[in-house]
Amino acid sequence: MFPEEERYALTSQIRRSSRSIGAQITEAWAKRKYERHFTSKLTDADGEQLETQHWTRIAFSCGYVEETAARSVIATLEEIGRLLQGMIDKAEAFCSVSRVAEAPFLYDGAEADDPLVYGDNDHV
Repeated sequence: MFPEEERYALTSQIRRSSRSIGAQITEAWAKRKYERHFTSKLTDADGEQLETQHWTRIAFSCGYVEETAARSVIATLEEIGRLLQGMIDKAEAFCSVSRVAEAPFLYDGAEADDPLVYGDNDHV
């Protein structure tokens, strides 16, 4: 459990960096028409996952997080890092003209398992 003085400092850093991972990936996808922008945003996402690892290690070393929880979070972040690196290494495949044209953004389709995605007749 985080002490009162860390509740708004360290937890805020962890929350910000971890939330930024998904935001950076979303921005990368939106910019996939331009390979350099795509890889730049994925690199930013990787930086955010590494920052989240750092803050998790700090929280563990201060005794705020148990070892099992810290190891689990770090293992998940390391896997995200490997996946991001794979996307960076294969950026050309994601950014090819035909690939960009055939793959609409996630929120354009109703197949997403997201309650905020509108169906055909659900627009307000």
